[in-house]
Amino acid sequence: MKLRLGRWLCAQRLNYRRGKLKPDRLKLLQSLVEEGKLSWDNQERRGNDAAWEKHYKLLLQWSEEHDGDCNMPVTGKVLLGDGSIAGVGLWLYHQRAAYRSGSLRKDREEILQALVTSGRLEWLRNASEINTDNDSWDEKFDLLKKHAEENNNDCNVNLYHRVEREAGPPVLLGRWLNKQRADYRAGTLRSDRQERLQTLVDQKKLTWFFFDYDWDVRFSSLKSLAEKYGTVEAGIARHRKHHTYDHGHDEGISRWLTYQKRSRQRGKLLASREKQLQLLVDQGLMFWD
Repeated sequence: MKLRLGRWLCAQRLNYRRGKLKPDRLKLLQSLVEEGKLSWDNQERRGNDAAWEKHYKLLLQWSEEHDGDCNMPVTGKVLLGDGSIAGVGLWLYHQRAAYRSGSLRKDREEILQALVTSGRLEWLRNASEINTDNDSWDEKFDLLKKHAEENNNDCNVNLYHRVEREAGPPVLLGRWLNKQRADYRAGTLRSDRQERLQTLVDQKKLTWFFFDYDWDVRFSSLKSLAEKYGTVEAGIARHRKHHTYDHGHDEGISRWLTYQKRSRQRGKLLASREKQLQLLVDQGLMFWD
């Protein structure tokens, strides 16, 4: 039997991006990522490696003009031969941030560690960098809790949710939460931050996997529709005829249900989800065909 290793790896990457990779498998593959032997995105890996090496060489070039010191300030820039400017200082700031969070790739950490060992670089340049990062995270966490207080204890903001400020740019709270979930799946979320978010999960205010949350919300809408009109199909037909939808009922519920039925026919519907839908069928509230 021929092993199609390339296809298998492609499937693992796809499941990772969708948040469907099993925790034990995620942990095994993440160990290879941290060792620099694997990338979750192969094409991105090649491009990122080239950009990373370019900035590293520019940092060394800058250090030669500063008595071997590699501690470039965050605003530091290098003028390139074609007239463009490389933000090497900002790049170094991100490497330090990744190191503090434990998400810096091992091979890159070893390269920078050599500079640290030789006294040319410091991992923790100043406390203000750490405090700024922590203050920003704390602010967003507090905004997430405030959102829950105002929205029936629900912290699951959508990707595009933002919070306006009296002064300054809005807080992109949805993107921030999406990043925390991605770091959690990759095993790179700081333990103290994971613990704080886990308290919201334990309180049923937040879920680590948004796809599961979205499915549950749609199923709840489906069940409410069935209970009100006798069957799911009757409810969908009534709303389609009158072009009206009750508050809380998703206009895309018909398409969503069709997708669930097709997934079941193809053997791709999760057993736990099929069981929930089967309960509606057993109660006469829905039909598979």
